[in-house]
Amino acid sequence: NKYKILVNELRIMNYEQGEYDAVS
Repeated sequence: NKYKILVNELRIMNYEQGEYDAVS
């Protein structure tokens, strides 16, 4: 699932900033 991979990458990238910490 490309969408799932894309969201996962975004979560990993933004996890450092804490931006997507509450977004899943």
